Amino acid sequence: MSTKPVLTPARDVQVALVTPRSTFRQDGGVPEKTMTARRIADDYVHRIASLDPMTSTRLGLFPGDHRQSDLSPDGFDALAEGCRRALAALNAAPAGEGPVELACDRLLRERLAAELALHAAGDHYRQLRNVNSAVHRVRRIFALMPTDTEDDWAAAPQCVGSAGRLPPDPHRGHQTRPAVRAAPGGR
Repeated sequence: MSTKPVLTPARDVQVALVTPRSTFRQDGGVPEKTMTARRIADDYVHRIASLDPMTSTRLGLFPGDHRQSDLSPDGFDALAEGCRRALAALNAAPAGEGPVELACDRLLRERLAAELALHAAGDHYRQLRNVNSAVHRVRRIFALMPTDTEDDWAAAPQCVGSAGRLPPDPHRGHQTRPAVRAAPGGR
């Protein structure tokens, strides 16, 4: 079992997650059990990580995933849908017991509501700006990839090409161009 401490802003309470790492699926879900705020939060993190491989790499989830994040309007909409699903799951879940579960519920609701408000305002398009943009994220993701073992290095060639993180023609802008046009003031 993997036990990872999670710090919450509410008085830096440490919560030990005892969900075995093997129970998470790469499709971003967890097996159906009694859904608590903490389980919904775990499901949300894994769902977003499955939709956004750069986030997955930053969190150390799904090693060897060589996909690139979808920076198109559809990709941003899929992330917002992940927020909506998590919020709907929170609304359908039974009330939590104990201060840790209640704090998790409150904090997750606040985070999801903020993410959805930013999405509705078009703020997600800020990722396409010219400073610390998606291009910078793509470059940074290669620096974050593991390189300790031969298996780590064996995954590197899979990151280049039509199915990899780095497209064969990095100038084609097939994902970002429609998103830039859809952004407020986009051309």
